[in-house]
Amino acid sequence: MKKLIPLLLALALCLFLCACGKSETVKAFEELTGNIGEVTLESESAIALAEEAYGKLTEEEKGQVEETAALLSESRAAYDQLVLEAEQEAKLAGVVDLIDAIGAVTLDSDAAITEAEQAYDALTEEEKDAIRESGEKLEAGRASYEQLVMEQNASKVVDSIDAIGEITLDSEASIEAARKAYDALKPGEKELVSNIDVLQAAEAQVQTLVQAEKQRLLAEYEPKFDKTVDKVEGITWYFHKDMPEYIDTRCYITSMVAVRGNDVWMCHRYNYAGDSWVFFESVIFSIDGDRREKHFSYYDIIRQA
Repeated sequence: MKKLIPLLLALALCLFLCACGKSETVKAFEELTGNIGEVTLESESAIALAEEAYGKLTEEEKGQVEETAALLSESRAAYDQLVLEAEQEAKLAGVVDLIDAIGAVTLDSDAAITEAEQAYDALTEEEKDAIRESGEKLEAGRASYEQLVMEQNASKVVDSIDAIGEITLDSEASIEAARKAYDALKPGEKELVSNIDVLQAAEAQVQTLVQAEKQRLLAEYEPKFDKTVDKVEGITWYFHKDMPEYIDTRCYITSMVAVRGNDVWMCHRYNYAGDSWVFFESVIFSIDGDRREKHFSYYDIIRQA
């Protein structure tokens, strides 16, 4: 019994000496690490204090706290993961908010849809998959907007066709404008033009009127003109009966009308007769006080000795 008491005292003294062997910096580090507890997004300051305390340890002291240091590393990794997840959630929530902000789609929604599309397209495929429903909502919003635009464009053409009204010779310009507007539509938009048959009928009707008017004018004015036929070019030339027969007798300006099929146009001949050659690039003349200037190229001029 007397031998056992000294042995127990020696063991107690050893344990006391081991506990007392830790430095204050080691104790402080272990305490700060223990204070971290369950890692949350509010753990940053506690982890930072423990890391600061660990940085003050000597290499020998660090060797004494390897398990505690490993626990601190795990806490830091867990915190960083929470931060990363929170940032990703906030990022996705921001995209979802942009999509939700579009609201009911109207013709004024293009800017909001485009902004949401740019944010959504910047996501990774994994992130897009996480908000799949919102992505589908965005896609539907774009489709609705495009449909509204198509309907608006088609509606403008429908209105331009309706505005043609009763067909007369003066309707040709409005019919051509309506046709040009219709041809500029996309295929899907053309399908929405409900009165295309009205435009087609108007085109046929105005062409009938134009041809009839051409025939009327020809019947009225043809007897007042002489004509020659250029069989090679297929052109019938109409010129005034008083046009000089000889081109070398005097100077004059005369007009001629050319007809080839349904095409009709007017030409002018400027004739100079004199004893000396004249070289020129333009002619200035006045018609009822209206001053005109005509420029010529070298090949427009025919010279005869």
